[in-house]
This record gives sequence, structure tokens and C-alpha cells, in this order.
Amino acid sequence: TVPVPFVHIVAYARDLGFSPTQGALAVSVMGFCAFAGSLSLGPLSDRIGRKQGLVISLILQVVAFLLFFSAQSLGQVYSGAAAFGFFYGSMATLFPALIGDYFGRLHAGAIAGFLFAGAGILGAWGPMIAGYLRDTSGSYHAAFASGIVTSVVALGLFICTPKPPSSPSH
Repeated sequence: TVPVPFVHIVAYARDLGFSPTQGALAVSVMGFCAFAGSLSLGPLSDRIGRKQGLVISLILQVVAFLLFFSAQSLGQVYSGAAAFGFFYGSMATLFPALIGDYFGRLHAGAIAGFLFAGAGILGAWGPMIAGYLRDTSGSYHAAFASGIVTSVVALGLFICTPKPPSSPSH
């Protein structure tokens, strides 16, 4: 579900009655907030812990999909885009570091590469399924509802994951 907002936010804004330009601005909001998330949550996670930082990030993903699901105003679309962008940028920063925390640095690059490749391949299905759901139902509600569900499940599973070892093997 992660690529869905990037691919469908302009069409979603149009469905809500806004112009394509206003929808495209939501993409820019996502990009700006991704930049902010990647620069701010990394240093914050050095103080509060990467796991706690990623929990914040995943909560923002849930909030973003809730805002998209319930959006009736352009402000809600932009707020969802901001939350989603911040999540996306901070996830890109924290995820490789968290892999190093759990598995050590020796194979962190290979593990991160494998996981990101798998996520990219599987992520290609999300926008297609969201488009299908929109085309068959006339609304993005089912697509964003699935984003809410999968984000809550991911957050729950991550919260249940034990803390990384204090000193991972290298």
C-alpha cells in the first residue's frame, strides 16, 4: 500500500472535486515532508531509539491513510500527504539503520537490498489494485481502508518485535 498515495493522489483529489494542479501540490507536499522526515527522525532516533522512531513513523502512516480515507477538504488531503511524506522519508532513513541494529553491519546492506527489492516488487501491485478498486467501486475508500488495515497490522507486528540486541554480532 505504500506506493498508492504517490500514484493515485492526483486522481483522488480530482474525485473529491479539486483540480489536477491542487492534487499535484499534494505530491509536492509528500516530497517536502519526506525530506523533512528523513532529516529529522534519524537524529531523533539516535536519542529515543530507532525502534521508537519507527513506531512514530508507522503511526504517521496510519494517520495518513485515515486522513485520505475520510478526506472531504483539500486541507485533509494535504494533511494526509504531509503525514504520509514524513512517514515515507523517515522510514527510508530508519529502516536500514534498524536492520543494522538487529542483524549487525556485516550483512546489513545485503539484507536491506533484499527487503527493499521485495518491497518494490510487491509494491508494484498496490497501485494496480487501488486503481481496480477505484474503477469497480467508483471510490478510493476500499483502497484507503486496506491501507489503514495493513498499516495497523504492520504497526502491531513491529511493536511486538523484541528490541534489537544491545550489541549485535558483526
